[in-house]
Amino acid sequence: MIQANSVLRRSAQLLAVAAFAALLCTSSPAVAQVLGSAETFAVLGASTVTNAGMTIVNGDLGVSPGTSITGFPPGVVAGGSIHDGDQIALQAHADAALAYAALKGMACPPANDLTGVDLGGVGTLSPGVYCFSSSAQLTGTLTLDAGNDPNALFVFQIASTLTTAGNSAVVVINGNSTCNGSYVFWQVGSSATLGTGSTLVGSVLALSSVTMTTQATVDGSVVALVGGVTMSTNDVSACDSGGAPPPPPTGIPVTGGGQISVPDPNSTGRANFAFNVRPGATANAPAKGRFNFVNHVTGLHVTGRVTDVVVVEVDINGQPVRVAFAGTCTESVCTDTGGTPCTFAVMVEDHGEPGKNDEIGITITGGISEIITQRVISRGNVAFH
Repeated sequence: MIQANSVLRRSAQLLAVAAFAALLCTSSPAVAQVLGSAETFAVLGASTVTNAGMTIVNGDLGVSPGTSITGFPPGVVAGGSIHDGDQIALQAHADAALAYAALKGMACPPANDLTGVDLGGVGTLSPGVYCFSSSAQLTGTLTLDAGNDPNALFVFQIASTLTTAGNSAVVVINGNSTCNGSYVFWQVGSSATLGTGSTLVGSVLALSSVTMTTQATVDGSVVALVGGVTMSTNDVSACDSGGAPPPPPTGIPVTGGGQISVPDPNSTGRANFAFNVRPGATANAPAKGRFNFVNHVTGLHVTGRVTDVVVVEVDINGQPVRVAFAGTCTESVCTDTGGTPCTFAVMVEDHGEPGKNDEIGITITGGISEIITQRVISRGNVAFH
């Protein structure tokens, strides 16, 4: 009976992979379904997802079968939700594993064996399956020409590790999609490491782990099937995260102040806030500014220094809609004489003039922690400059 059940399970798996592989070769909607329910996930880990800095995840963020997600805030999830070990993450992980198996099983023509070749040195590639019998490396720029074909597909089968150098880039030209990442899949037999300031297009499905170093950007998704995903001030935008263009990985000056209801949006308690935020003089320089917050219900008083600011969401015209900023702070209550170290993360929305519907959300982490969900500001506003 055990052997029979094993055979049945194996047959079911083979049928699923065969059917899945057939999807890869049909219409554009089928290509969009390569990842199944994992399509909406920008980041999906198996054991853990960890983050440091102002990472922007445009899409769902999840982990399964593990449950540990840390670093959000100061990281921000826009256009999606956090799924830490729930049924949605479990199904997404199963679908990602199926996608990994199907991608690995696709035939790679001998002429497309790039083993030992730096991807940054091949120039321009046309759609197809490309393979490496060991590790793969990218320095410089790799150009993928989709040929104005909505069904174009690039699959990179990598037996071992994928490593991209600092400031390297993958660029899709002649694409016919709202998200170029929908054309490209990276099946990695071990771990993927994306270098500082690098830009990658496509979905990375790594058997072990994915590490994104500072300011690495992915137009697609990153998935670790056994281990974890590690991030540090990154930008990942899933292709199914919405119709608005991805935000630029930069900050803008932001000012604001006013009053909000606490502890809930409809409560009669009040809290006041004020901030003045400026991006760094260069791309790698820290942001500057101050943040002050007083909760008149709990007596919590926070004074902070801004270190990070980033545009989280833009409208269809590319104009900023939501901005996040974060930093370090000291906190005290009305009976204290000193201050306790803390960190803060703030999300603000500017809904235009006259500023009556602007919103703010605040997270304070320290000896006393508070999470104030996004809510409308009264007696004040937010201004993007």
